[in-house]
Amino acid sequence: MTGIPASSSLSVEGSITIRYAARRSGPWHTLGRITHTTASAGATCGVATAEASFSGAFTARLPRAYYRASFTPRSDASWLASVSSPVLAWKYRTEIKSLKVSPTRLKKGRKLTVSGQLFQDKRRWVPFGKQTIEIIWRKPDTKAWDYTVTVKTTSRGRFTATVRVSSTALWSAYYPGRSSDYSTAPPGVRVTVT
Repeated sequence: MTGIPASSSLSVEGSITIRYAARRSGPWHTLGRITHTTASAGATCGVATAEASFSGAFTARLPRAYYRASFTPRSDASWLASVSSPVLAWKYRTEIKSLKVSPTRLKKGRKLTVSGQLFQDKRRWVPFGKQTIEIIWRKPDTKAWDYTVTVKTTSRGRFTATVRVSSTALWSAYYPGRSSDYSTAPPGVRVTVT
């Protein structure tokens, strides 16, 4: 390509493929694709260059993995394919264990108790203290969860909350995670309200 003014805008047609691997050397697996459209361009000595940006979000398949992005131009485009260097990204896994919801059958307006213990995986599962837990619920015929109260875990990762109920629902606890920790929530426990 020649004759492209510096800092002009052009269409860079193709896709960005995000891949991940447990080791820097691979094997590499596809995580997802991002369609890319525009970039700023320049030309030096008759050679066209482009600086492009892209963004996307994908669910991590491994708690610790290497990631790289590759650009594949459209088949009739005059751009070269490229691959980034691998980047390591990771978070600690978390898990809520020993979730208890009781009673599982009660009258409308009565209270139930939700308790459990939060753990963090630091090469072995250890209690995760001083973290915020959301007590969540959803009606059996819906998919969206809502939360009623939040509670802090003790130094041993334990938590307990008491809430008033008004209808039959699934109840659970949710740890929203942080920049260094994954979120977690065990399956809900059905509570029948009569």
